[in-house]
Amino acid sequence: MEHTDEFKSSLARNIYLFFHNQGDNYDGDIIRKWIISSDIEALSVLYVFLDEEKYFMKIKPPLSFLDYFNLIKNYFTLCFKVDHNHPWIISRYTACSDLIGWFMSFWNDENIPRKYLEEMKEWLAKLYKEGDNDNKECLVTATLEHLFEDSGVLDFFSDWKNDPELKEAYESAKEWWDYGKSDPKTFSILDLLGHKRK
Repeated sequence: MEHTDEFKSSLARNIYLFFHNQGDNYDGDIIRKWIISSDIEALSVLYVFLDEEKYFMKIKPPLSFLDYFNLIKNYFTLCFKVDHNHPWIISRYTACSDLIGWFMSFWNDENIPRKYLEEMKEWLAKLYKEGDNDNKECLVTATLEHLFEDSGVLDFFSDWKNDPELKEAYESAKEWWDYGKSDPKTFSILDLLGHKRK
């Protein structure tokens, strides 16, 4: 993380330098403007820095849940649609895998209004419907199969059964876990994240 010549985007370079040169505090109002950017390279740099405590703890005023929520949706949507061969931009499968942890952290936080989980579900439905076959397979195998390890989340997505376009995704993800839960040796991402299977 010492060079900026790998960035094509001037905004990405500016964000990188911002976090390296600002010192003790980072202006949260500036960061909020970057979160809504459509520049995937810039968002990738922002995502890396905001994932590290030594940076996000120094943001003043601090970012809110909604700020992180919007960053995840914005950045992951771009990662999901096109795989980029770039050292900073995460792959489609990595985005779908990272999404498990984010979703479950929101799911388990009673302080987060449930409307945001509904919004995430609608967002995932949109990604699935608009995606090609590779997109659809990625969302099912890298995200839904593991979210459905939790019976509450499985029930939360049960309305997908009534949608002709989403029914296949729901049943395919559910089938994988119906098979896996009978075997205690089945690898569980939720177990790995510290969220026990229910």
